[in-house]
Amino acid sequence: MFGAQLAKVAVPFSPSLLLAIYFDSLAFLLYGRIMTDLIDRYIEIRSNRAGDPRAFIRGTRLRVQDIVIDHQRFGHTAEQIASDYDFISVAQVHAALAYYFENREQIQKAIRDDESLSDLMSGTGHSVAVRWPFVARSHDASGDPVSP
Repeated sequence: MFGAQLAKVAVPFSPSLLLAIYFDSLAFLLYGRIMTDLIDRYIEIRSNRAGDPRAFIRGTRLRVQDIVIDHQRFGHTAEQIASDYDFISVAQVHAALAYYFENREQIQKAIRDDESLSDLMSGTGHSVAVRWPFVARSHDASGDPVSP
């Protein structure tokens, strides 16, 4: 009975509605392609000293995880980050953040691994270069080192 009632409902499809749906879908697909192109253009994967793959801003020694920390822990905007690192552009910062959101687990694991190594080295008395020694680490409810 319910199906029979649905069959009687007329859905008004106008050409303008169909055109709007088409352009929304096209815009979504184009945005995804543009972001993929930006990531490919600005991000490269290289091995760290331990041989683990890490994402870097192409042509630099700056890791994606460093940009993520600046953005999420310290609340810096893409413009502030690009200004702090005068050798990268705002587009590169956005590409790094886009890469992070596409590979969140991998980047958070890299941050946790680096923090574990830093904790291990500080306990042995060895000197460790820590980028932000004055900032307490913050973790979200799930234990991730970078809050969502």
